[in-house]
Amino acid sequence: MCVAAALVAAMLALPASAQSSFTVQASTATAFGNLAAAATGNTVFRMSVPTSVSVVSGAGGNVPSGTKTASTITIRCTSGNNAAQTCTQASHNTVSVRVGPRTLSNTTRMNGLAPSNFTVTAGAGTTISNQRTGTDGALIFDMTGWTNSGTGTTGDRTFNVGLDMPILGDGNSTATTATGGYYVSVLKGAGATPAASGTNVAISGTVRRNLTVAKVTDLVFGNVRLPTVGTGTVTMPTASNTRTVANGAAALGGITATRAQFTITGQGSTAVAMSVSASPLTLTSGTDTVSTTLVLSATTGTLAAGGTLTVYVGGTVTLPSTAVGGSYSGSFNFTASYN
Repeated sequence: MCVAAALVAAMLALPASAQSSFTVQASTATAFGNLAAAATGNTVFRMSVPTSVSVVSGAGGNVPSGTKTASTITIRCTSGNNAAQTCTQASHNTVSVRVGPRTLSNTTRMNGLAPSNFTVTAGAGTTISNQRTGTDGALIFDMTGWTNSGTGTTGDRTFNVGLDMPILGDGNSTATTATGGYYVSVLKGAGATPAASGTNVAISGTVRRNLTVAKVTDLVFGNVRLPTVGTGTVTMPTASNTRTVANGAAALGGITATRAQFTITGQGSTAVAMSVSASPLTLTSGTDTVSTTLVLSATTGTLAAGGTLTVYVGGTVTLPSTAVGGSYSGSFNFTASYN
């Protein structure tokens, strides 16, 4: 019997290293809505999550209209190499995220300016930790929280970004838009480089010229003789400078009666709201007083294409027969704001 020895060999492959991949998507851009610029100098506006806009510095103002919303950033984890549940494994599902400024050269109110002071708010199920600031003002943080499993499956986690956006004043730009951006990148492994994935995120706002108000004339009721009994009235309409004296009071000459006139200047073809500070208004002469009710020619209006609107204020002063003769005066504030 002849016996031959046979060699049995087997090649055993080492398991492939399971890896997760991450991609970045901006679900929503940062929108500041309508804003008012300063006459001179920059204004810095702050977007706070989720929809609050405020002024940090400068003489511009936030206009309540227009869509205002912080960016929502989605980071997707995908299990790789046919490995199950890598997006849930501690060694594969932690990333560092960088939110960094971009300086753009364009023809808008953000020309040459960059956003700053980034903040983040974690979405549902997202864990954010170890926040730190890069040398260029970028915000860097660690992120985890992916929970779904299965071979080749994906998981999404989100966060919102708040930031400060500067815009140029009227002295440096007449543009009606502000367009800027920032960059969000993902680093594989906390603190690792280079960026594994990233995306640009847009920042936008609609900018209106600085709004100003100039007084043209004061509200003057003129000279009037008090009634002998009862309560007289002097009415100055908003439609003309022709006053009406009634109920026993009598018109006298010597002082020209006028309605108050104001000129509003701002962004052409734009809606504004107007108001006065006090009505009724108390007029005084020493320690003596009479009461005046103020009336606006309009509480809302639209600036002409050239950017101006004229508004008038009239009113009625009541004059009891017991009032003391004298020169009565008072003051009120007229305010205009963009809608």
